[in-house]
Amino acid sequence: MGYVSHANQLPVIYQQLLNIAELNNPELGADWWQLLIDHGLNADESPQFWFNEITVPQSGYALLPLCSSLRQHHHLRALTNCYTTLYNPIINGVGGNTALTELLIQVRQVLRPATLILRPLAQNTLPQWHECLDNAGWLSDAFFCFGNWYLPTTGLTYERYYAERPAALRHTLARKNKKFSQHGRGQFRIITGGAELENAIDAYQTIYAASWKSPEPFPYFIPQLIRQLAVRGELRLGFAMIDNTPAATQLWIVTQQRAAICKLAYDPRFAEFSPGSLLTAHLMQHVITVDNVTEIDYLIGDDSYKRDWMTHRRERWGILATNPFHWRGLMNTANHRLRSSIKKLLHL
Repeated sequence: MGYVSHANQLPVIYQQLLNIAELNNPELGADWWQLLIDHGLNADESPQFWFNEITVPQSGYALLPLCSSLRQHHHLRALTNCYTTLYNPIINGVGGNTALTELLIQVRQVLRPATLILRPLAQNTLPQWHECLDNAGWLSDAFFCFGNWYLPTTGLTYERYYAERPAALRHTLARKNKKFSQHGRGQFRIITGGAELENAIDAYQTIYAASWKSPEPFPYFIPQLIRQLAVRGELRLGFAMIDNTPAATQLWIVTQQRAAICKLAYDPRFAEFSPGSLLTAHLMQHVITVDNVTEIDYLIGDDSYKRDWMTHRRERWGILATNPFHWRGLMNTANHRLRSSIKKLLHL
């Protein structure tokens, strides 16, 4: 039992388990972890892949990717960044929870951190996390991270999907599409790789820089992610072109019949055409009719416009785990619970 600093340093069996895990969540695969390490961490942060040795076949196993910081050496967190949409440990076998508990004990006893922050987590995994953390001697409290809007698409045609959108959205799309298509001014493009890829990345970054979006905290992360997705056949980089000029762009990821809407931006000079909305509709049609996805996921946030495009909502939560054997941990627990109590009182 211990940890390594890169996924490719893990025992072979764990590398194989990562390959299996990423089938359900691409953010659990070795490619994602390496991208995060190379282009998605601050200079003072270090990754730690904690794992337990598997001595008996079919026994429980656990892999827990964490991150430490030189500036905040009393605090640990999940190996995530602002682009992470869902975090999980890799656990399996009849004793999977026991193995995770053992890892959490080792982390607390070896590193002696004051706190451990885990996020973003699926809400339905919170009881499992609390049980393992409590059994490992941590104090744990949950907190809300963000809403996640999504659309189940099994058996859904694009025509039916479009007909079920709010009337205001359909009228806007029809009106703007007429202007967009007039005299052949507008066209759509979807880049999946090939010789056009680098020019497409440049166009994406140009639009993003011209948009209302804040600069990326890790400027090399998204370009490298796009290249990685192209190699894997999972890239859908869409553009709305007006007079042969890129006006809007969206980065979608299609894997295992699931489409995730990762990034979107448009050039304000073309706002009158609503190129972003038109591009969303075009990509929706593509992933439903061509890629035959079973779910479309808007990932992070409760932005009001997402309700027009999606039908379902779930929540992502976090856990603040504190070490009761560290005075900073006890203070953090007290402060967190006091703030939570005040919030509840204010909402009574």
